[in-house]
Amino acid sequence: PMLGIVNEASLKMQEMTISVSHAFHALEYRHGPMSTATQNTLICILCCQPALRYEIPLVKDLKKLGANILVFHSHSNGRFSDFTDYEINIQDEFSDLLKPLLFMPLLQMLAYYRAKAKNINPDTPKNLSQVVELSL
Repeated sequence: PMLGIVNEASLKMQEMTISVSHAFHALEYRHGPMSTATQNTLICILCCQPALRYEIPLVKDLKKLGANILVFHSHSNGRFSDFTDYEINIQDEFSDLLKPLLFMPLLQMLAYYRAKAKNINPDTPKNLSQVVELSL
């Protein structure tokens, strides 16, 4: 249920920070993108309850590669704290289908502050306008 929000967050990161950002289903990261993980990489993983048994080993493996890890989750009961750099634990009673509504503002803030750190005005993205006009 997180893939749509991951794609949107990646797009916002690219637009606001003029940076390269990619979105993957968490477990797809093992099929090649894992080779790009370095100490200069921030990997954000949005976890959901049914997939935790797969996502926890993935996060451990990515950390061994030296990547910086930011995990968004709920209901993990501290299972990430030993091998993540940053952790956002939202304790709630919402279903995983509603979690994107909680995570997206935080992901937008991440892009906003990354843009500010790069001295980029996030309100005026390069080569973009607020409205897309089509001429027919």
